[in-house]
Order: sequence, then structure tokens, then C-alpha cells
Amino acid sequence: MKTDNELTLLPRQIHDIFKQNGIKRLYPPQVQALKQGLLSQKNMILSMPTASGKTLIAELAILDILFS
Repeated sequence: MKTDNELTLLPRQIHDIFKQNGIKRLYPPQVQALKQGLLSQKNMILSMPTASGKTLIAELAILDILFS
């Protein structure tokens, strides 16, 4: 299940990059990672099935560090 407004959890710069690249929604594990503090540069361990969005979560963390 995907929600419609989870991109609002992202900083504006990252939000704009995602929209420019056609990313309109996040998977629930990605939203959960954001809500658990992904963008506060805290350490996280991800244990998720294949194709559940781990790469995008890592890219989010990288973009957050680059823009901070």
C-alpha cells in the first residue's frame, strides 16, 4: 500500500529531485525509515525483502548528507 502525501516528509530539495525523476510515492518501508529518523543522520539497520526500496532509502540518506 502506498500513500499520497509521503513525499512531504522530505526536505524541499530532495522532494524536487524526486518529482523531476518521476518518483511520486514511497513504499511503506521507506516512509517508516523516514519517520524513524533516516534524515537525522542516525545509524539504521534495514532488514527488508527484495524490491522493497532499500536502495532508495540509501540514496535518501546520501542526498540528505550532501544537502546538509
